[in-house]
Amino acid sequence: MRGVRLAVVGALVVVAVLMQSVALLAVAGPAAPSFASEQGFPGTGAYWEPTVAVDPSSSYVYQAVTYINASKTCSACPGTAIFVRASSDGGQTWGPAHPIYLAGGKGWQYDPQLKVATDGTVYAVFLQTFDPGSVLFKSTDHGATWAGPYTMNGNLTYNDKPILEISPSGRDVYVAFNVKTASYVAVSHDYGQTFTLVKTSNETLWWYTYGGTYDPVDGSVLFAQVGEAGTKTNGAGKTLTNGGHTGGLEKVFVLRMDHAGTSWTNTYIDPSATPTPCAVSGCYSDYFAAQASVAVDPAGGLLLAYTMNTANGTPKGLYVRTSTDGVHWSSRALVNGLGDSNFPSVASGPTAGDFRLAWQDNRNNACWDCGGLGDWNTWYMRTTNDGGKWTADVQLSNLGSGAGYKTPSGYAFPDGDYFGLAVSPSTGVNYLIWGEADGSSIYCCGGAWYTSGV
Repeated sequence: MRGVRLAVVGALVVVAVLMQSVALLAVAGPAAPSFASEQGFPGTGAYWEPTVAVDPSSSYVYQAVTYINASKTCSACPGTAIFVRASSDGGQTWGPAHPIYLAGGKGWQYDPQLKVATDGTVYAVFLQTFDPGSVLFKSTDHGATWAGPYTMNGNLTYNDKPILEISPSGRDVYVAFNVKTASYVAVSHDYGQTFTLVKTSNETLWWYTYGGTYDPVDGSVLFAQVGEAGTKTNGAGKTLTNGGHTGGLEKVFVLRMDHAGTSWTNTYIDPSATPTPCAVSGCYSDYFAAQASVAVDPAGGLLLAYTMNTANGTPKGLYVRTSTDGVHWSSRALVNGLGDSNFPSVASGPTAGDFRLAWQDNRNNACWDCGGLGDWNTWYMRTTNDGGKWTADVQLSNLGSGAGYKTPSGYAFPDGDYFGLAVSPSTGVNYLIWGEADGSSIYCCGGAWYTSGV
């Protein structure tokens, strides 16, 4: 979040951004945030796609991870399983991690999502193979036991990459997911018991949703999406249903759906060129593709954060835009131009205009285009006036040791293609969890790391 953030004491300073042709103007923002030192998610597993959620009415916090090869230590688990754990004291101490759904030991699970309703009910959505696809579970005892699965694929035989949003009560549940070259939202108004499918794409693109938010003012739901053009391949010429895309433009969108789920608009924000390469074994060609995240504050103000580049194979900058209706957006503002920015996550704080932004970049690496290996870090910044001023960026991955893939300049690879950021609406405390790995393979070997702070 850092970017070229100007600590301006009198006049604005124009700073030429390293490896970017755009100059960024900014001013010093709120006081510098303070975070605890990062900690590793316990255990020896390869933890991917970590996420976090806070209870809006208590001090409970929840973390979930995709446990790669979970069956090696959990004989009843499917090959890869979603594990969850809970903290009753705001993240000071944690209970043990355990699987949400054993699935008879069959199949695999990916893409966990967590949300908590005001009555304390925990909602979890993840992928249980491509068919039945996204499944919903609910817990009323702080994650000890789970009801489900509640399916939502209807007549579909494939869906991927779910993003979950709920209304404060939990009565209204929205899950956006990819159906190859189409985008759908599964809508429920009975606490996730049943769902209606709404197709929301109007272009033939590979649609991926990366973040969402529920507007407490008008009850609408918004999702930040990227549509990828080009052929889907595994990098060796074989067309797949879930490989990386090659040779196509990426388009950033914001999808806004009314509360009922009966009408929607999809606003085109920006194009992005093809991403920097990923040389890790098994990596997709679009692993470092443009991504986007959106959040709404208590007054209904919106902030969109997204990554993009303007030339094929070059580093992406991190940009933000603001809106009051989810359809009309301000001009983009660059908030980070160091290294290759990836995996942005944004959340709102307890007051209007308060937004928190986190991402991963490799600014410390002298070779940003060498396949994505080496010197990655996780960063954070905050604004309290709708993005007008930002804090200096704070490095959250602050340990230069503790794992074989950590050095003083960063970790070897950003494991998992997104990560978790949640903010307590009562205390304003930020909770983050992200993936780090050694880069030996896309699914091995690394772990999840987390921190909290204000």
